[in-house]
Amino acid sequence: MNHNNNIRVVFAHIIFWLLFMASPLYFNTMLFGLPIAIVRTVIPISAIVIIAYANNLFVIRQLFRRKGFAWYYPFITYAAIIPVAFFIIVYAFEFVNIITNVEVSLIFELKQNGETIKTDRSDSSFPGSVIGLITILILFISSLYGLALEFIQRDRQEIKLKATNLKNELKLLRRQINPHFLFNAMNNLYAIVQLKPEKAGEFVLKLSDMLRYVTYDCQNDKVSISKEINYLNNYVYFQKWRDQNFQDIQLDMDDSLNSLQIEPMLLIPFIENAFKHSYDHNSNSKRWVKIRLLNKKGTLVFEVSNNLSQSNTQEEVPDEYMGIGIGNVQKRLDLLYKHKYQLQIEKDSTSFQIKLTIQLT
Repeated sequence: MNHNNNIRVVFAHIIFWLLFMASPLYFNTMLFGLPIAIVRTVIPISAIVIIAYANNLFVIRQLFRRKGFAWYYPFITYAAIIPVAFFIIVYAFEFVNIITNVEVSLIFELKQNGETIKTDRSDSSFPGSVIGLITILILFISSLYGLALEFIQRDRQEIKLKATNLKNELKLLRRQINPHFLFNAMNNLYAIVQLKPEKAGEFVLKLSDMLRYVTYDCQNDKVSISKEINYLNNYVYFQKWRDQNFQDIQLDMDDSLNSLQIEPMLLIPFIENAFKHSYDHNSNSKRWVKIRLLNKKGTLVFEVSNNLSQSNTQEEVPDEYMGIGIGNVQKRLDLLYKHKYQLQIEKDSTSFQIKLTIQLT
């Protein structure tokens, strides 16, 4: 891609200079014929090209890429460059006059009341004011172009740096998931095998399915939401068996969600949080969790609600209920779906609810 872009840029520059030469080449051809016209056009414009690219590629870059940039550096630099560029163009025109044996000047006639006012300038001299104007225009235009390239490059570097930082931060956040998953999985499996040893094989298969998802699928930037839902179903299945105090666990999944893709392991922390907040030492208290996923024209609507512990035992929640934290998920949402999601969290004396909407298309 970069190679093709470079070719296009070079081609655009060539076209620009060919068009730039077209007008003087035409007038020189009308005056002197094609061979002399080519010489009289190519040599002066070659000098202009050298000055323009030297200014663009070296002067501008050295001025604006150095660490200790000061506002007066451009004034000092161009105070030295302008005279040098001026004499290069002057000698280019004089050299052309010598090798073509033709002297050309621009005659400015001042007229007053229809009569020409004679000047002391000889006809064979090329006006220094015109060369000076050409020099300033070359440096000014090439400087603008060089500055535009510098700002574009800085923007690209900044975007690339942000993308790299985003990728690294997401990797860091994802690394927090795997150890947490293994820790919870082992605790859950141990608790379930103690309760239903005859179902140990079924539990291991489901745990293997969850581990495969975390190990392989979660390495991708996006996964099919059906895989995320399958992981959620397995997680809830484990919770039903390991804790008999849950009288009501409801899952409402929209089948049309399967066509969408989502950042992996983005929803599970909210469900873990629901089980965490519903934990209560009082085994007689009714515990419930309700989970709902809908697809509204490419927008995921994810709702989780649960009972809230009445004994204020949140700080004493067993480890197997602890999640990686809503803060972690909010960071990932900000990085991946900025301006494309809404997260609402509500809490009262008896229940805890979250509603997450993400625009996925």
